[in-house]
Amino acid sequence: MRVLFIGYRDARHSSAGGYDKIIGFPGSDYISDQMVPLKKIPVGQRGKSINLFFLDLFFRLKRHKYDISHIFYGDTIIFPYKKSKKNKVVATIHLDLDQRKRFPALFIKALKSLDGVIVLSSQQAAILNEKYGINATFIPHGFSTPKFRHVCLDSIKDGKINVFYSGTNYRDVNALLDILSYCETNRKDVFFHIVGQPSGFSAQLPKTANFTVYNRLTDDEYFSLLSACDYNYLPLTFATANNALLEAQFLGIPSILPSISGISDYAAPSPLNIFYVSREDMEEVFVDLEKVQDNRASELRNYANKFSWENIYKLLERFYLDL
Repeated sequence: MRVLFIGYRDARHSSAGGYDKIIGFPGSDYISDQMVPLKKIPVGQRGKSINLFFLDLFFRLKRHKYDISHIFYGDTIIFPYKKSKKNKVVATIHLDLDQRKRFPALFIKALKSLDGVIVLSSQQAAILNEKYGINATFIPHGFSTPKFRHVCLDSIKDGKINVFYSGTNYRDVNALLDILSYCETNRKDVFFHIVGQPSGFSAQLPKTANFTVYNRLTDDEYFSLLSACDYNYLPLTFATANNALLEAQFLGIPSILPSISGISDYAAPSPLNIFYVSREDMEEVFVDLEKVQDNRASELRNYANKFSWENIYKLLERFYLDL
C-alpha cells in the first residue's frame, strides 16, 4: 500500500504539536506547500490560498502513483476529485464546518467526492453524517511527547497557584476576562500566565496585577512555563483536538475545561482534569482551586499515551486498508 500525504507545517504550533506529524506514517511519501510557487507565504497570511491551490494541482498530477492520497488539512480544498478504483483520496477536516464561509456549497461538494473523510471529534462525525450526508470517521489527532530543555523562569510565582492560558482558536476570551477580574477580587493567590496572543491583546485585559502576558516564547521557554504551572486553563467555545490540552496532558498538567462536545474525546476524566458547565460553575472551580498534588501527573501522562502518533498510525492503517 503506497500512501501519499499532502499538506503543510503550521509554524504556529509547538514542536510537539501539529497534524503534519502524520507524515511519519511508515513508508509514506509527502508533498508540501514548500514544493510549489509562493512557498514563502506563511500559513494564515493573505495569499496562502494561492500557494495551496498550486499544491492541489501538483497533487492531482501525482495521485495516480499511490493507492491512498491523504490531504491532511482538508479544510483548504475547494474543487471535487474524480473517483478512481486505483487511487483513493482522503481528507482530514479540522474546523467547524458551520463557520467556514469560503465557498461553502462547493466545499461540501468536494467533501462528497472524497473516498474517505476523517474528523477529529466524534461530534463532527455525527454532524457530517446527519447534516450533510457525509460518512465521516473519527480518528483522534496524534501527539508527540514534548522534548525540551528546562529554562528557569522568574515569572513563576512561588506560593501562588500558577495557571497557564495559551492560544487563540475558538478561545472564549470573555471567560478569561471575567475570571481575571473575579480572581483579582476573590482569589488573589491565583496567578495567570497568558501566552500566544495577537498584538494588541493586552489592551483588552483588565487593569489587575494577577497575570503576565508573554511575547513569543521558544519551545524550551513555552514547555518550561507550562510544566511549572499548576493548571492549564482552556475556555473554549468549540473543540476538536486541541494542542494545548494534549501538551498539558503529556506533561502531566491538569486542565480546567468546559464540558462541551469534542473535549471528552481527548480529556482525561475527572479528577485528572476539572470540568465546568457554566460561567457560574467556572467561578466555583476557581473558588475551590488548590495547589496540584504531583501524584496524579503520572496518571495523566499514561492517559495521554493513547494519543501517541504510533497508536494513531495503527488506526490510520486500518482505515486505509478498509478503503
